[in-house]
Amino acid sequence: MIAKKSPLLVFGQVINSLFGYIGLFFIIRFVGLQAWGYLSFSLAFIGVLSIVGDLGYGTAHLRYLSSGEYNEGVCNGTFLTIRTVQTMVTIGIVLGSLFVWIDILHRGFESNVEIYTIILLLPYFFFARLKDVPVIYYNARLKSARMSIPQIIEALVRNSLFILLGIVYLFRIPGYNTVGAAIVMAIIYSFSYFMFFLISVLFGRPWKVNRPSMDLFKKYTKLAYPLALAAVIGSVSGNIDKVLIEFYWHAVATGAFASLQRISGPIATFSGTISIFFIPLLMKSRGSNDKKFKGDISAFERIISIFILPLVIIFIALRVYVVNLWSAALIPYANILIFLSIASYLVAINSAYSSSLVARGLTNQDRKDYCCHAYSEYFPGYAPDTTRYIRNTLLLSGGFRRCRQYLYCPGFRGNSIQNHCGKGGKHEA
Repeated sequence: MIAKKSPLLVFGQVINSLFGYIGLFFIIRFVGLQAWGYLSFSLAFIGVLSIVGDLGYGTAHLRYLSSGEYNEGVCNGTFLTIRTVQTMVTIGIVLGSLFVWIDILHRGFESNVEIYTIILLLPYFFFARLKDVPVIYYNARLKSARMSIPQIIEALVRNSLFILLGIVYLFRIPGYNTVGAAIVMAIIYSFSYFMFFLISVLFGRPWKVNRPSMDLFKKYTKLAYPLALAAVIGSVSGNIDKVLIEFYWHAVATGAFASLQRISGPIATFSGTISIFFIPLLMKSRGSNDKKFKGDISAFERIISIFILPLVIIFIALRVYVVNLWSAALIPYANILIFLSIASYLVAINSAYSSSLVARGLTNQDRKDYCCHAYSEYFPGYAPDTTRYIRNTLLLSGGFRRCRQYLYCPGFRGNSIQNHCGKGGKHEA
């Protein structure tokens, strides 16, 4: 099934990554790292504050929709209500934080451009969260074409506009610097994700959306509650690095770090195209014998590892030459690519085991794994010097937290699955 469904998704991610690389080249080379840093900080600022943006409900919706225990329309209506409330609450938190920071505490940012960029990115966040409704539905129904085509169109639109913006700056077309480039890129992001959401909805017509069910909401909450900590940690740890870099080293360093994350991004996106169907497929094989279930998990891990390991090796061994393809300004930051690549690889091979825990309903075990993640994220080691502590947190914890999590936290190795999962998915004492 993976072999049948993944090729189109992989092709879509290849197209997305290719256009993403080209768009990043035009932005970094011709617009500059500072504008890219402003945009990256604004995206991260919203990301840090989006702690209630998911809370594990997306995974719960995927599981119940895949299992067929409830009517499709009831599932869609319940999740749409949950996601809309979460999104509006997050937007309120972002606007409230700006008000407190600027008007009450009388603080500011490196540039006023960042304030406008954050506000203009709110539509992007709104549509990025609501698109989860059709995307998760297509995931549960294993409809790879309907998942990949909107992503390809969004990437083409966004990066084509980025290329156009780079050309405008390259030839110094009159009026090119009238509006900050970061503001223009924020508008592009919001527009492209509106297209993503609209096309995803159109592909799924006619939709079955019924009134939300309180009983189903309680079941979603019961399954999502143990995953809430993981969702919060993922939201914060995935964005706090750029926020801290912006406050301590400002926009150019933020732009460089964000660029390296984008360069190493295909490691995660390519593995995601393979692992995206793990939960639905494991839900289908859940009733089989325990040996076959664990065999499927090991096979999934091997597939991911074989697929992305060559890319990891290239990024590590040829890091200086890789970053120089975009800009020589990234060469001083090239070593960061080592840790970003290792971290992405460990996250990727972990996806098979975390998916198995969700399929078994052992989300409490998944929470324990993320508690280990939290410890590694926020206590990476004693560092009395503040500068060294921040540097280690930003550069080292991304790789070593996953390494320690993989080695010591239960649920990440095949023997751990055997120890913690009995037959039929029941937890053994």
